[in-house]
Amino acid sequence: MATADSWPPTDSKADWFKEGSLASEWIDATDHPFLQKTRNGTITPEGFNTWLAQDYLFVVEFTRFASTVVEAAPTESMDLYLGGLVALKDELLWFQERAAERDIDLQDIQCLANNQAYIDKMRQWRSTSFPVKAAVFYAIEAVYNTGWSSCLEAPAPYQEFAQRWGNADFTAYCDLLKQLANTALLDPSVDVGEVENAKQAVSEVLQLEVGFWDMALLKGDK
Repeated sequence: MATADSWPPTDSKADWFKEGSLASEWIDATDHPFLQKTRNGTITPEGFNTWLAQDYLFVVEFTRFASTVVEAAPTESMDLYLGGLVALKDELLWFQERAAERDIDLQDIQCLANNQAYIDKMRQWRSTSFPVKAAVFYAIEAVYNTGWSSCLEAPAPYQEFAQRWGNADFTAYCDLLKQLANTALLDPSVDVGEVENAKQAVSEVLQLEVGFWDMALLKGDK
């Protein structure tokens, strides 16, 4: 069931964020000054290291959230989410390796306020319905896919990071996540209130992503 402003679009290939109330929030989240500075190579090592360490802490909690998506997913949708969960295990190991290369002690990292706010909200989303979880899961992955794909031509060492989330395979994965979220949200058994809850959660994802990028800029990248 779609909302009054036709969100999500009934066409599974349509962009969730191109028009309507989410459009400006999407731009803010996917073309943030952190990404712009990474793209042109002017991000400071301190700022980038702040992002990397905080993102590691975030992915730990995102993995826990992902496990609840698998638990709630219809049987026919489980394979994609299980694959995502396995990929998150690899991602955590990859973060540990990149942190070691940059002399970052991940055991000594304190969770910053903007990251903690995001994590706290994600813990709340663990207890929501599957349509809300599916929408949140897609939105989180889509922000990184779109944001980092804009950095594919960034100078070293940032290309490696852009390639991880901006590559064509990850884009295809996000497209499949959107299809599953659309199917869940457009199911006739899902009432309009729950669709509105999902849209609100997606809006919160976009706002929290902006706050997350902001953390790096607070470390000297004004």
